[in-house]
Amino acid sequence: MLSAARHNELVDFILTSDRFENRKELEDALVSQFAEITFDELDRAMSDAADREKERAADLDAEADALMEFMPLFEGEPKGALLGEIAIRKAAAGDPLAIKFLASLREDDL
Repeated sequence: MLSAARHNELVDFILTSDRFENRKELEDALVSQFAEITFDELDRAMSDAADREKERAADLDAEADALMEFMPLFEGEPKGALLGEIAIRKAAAGDPLAIKFLASLREDDL
């Protein structure tokens, strides 16, 4: 039975498997790095990897939804304008949406 640490290594391997050119390359790497795994352990790791991907997708969807709220800040701005710079300028002019955006950030995000 895989230890928790080894299981997590396998899950991480699965999550980064897109780096392989083809299925054969993936299988060869899997066998060389995880020769001791059973089919059931691989199945559990695949399931956990799928769960992590679903969580990651949900997090990205939530972030995208949150950012959509601030899209009006781009109105009237030139193409390529940076949201942070726009928000700072508009917040200084009293724009409530820009103020809300800046309040939602941590200082190191600016």
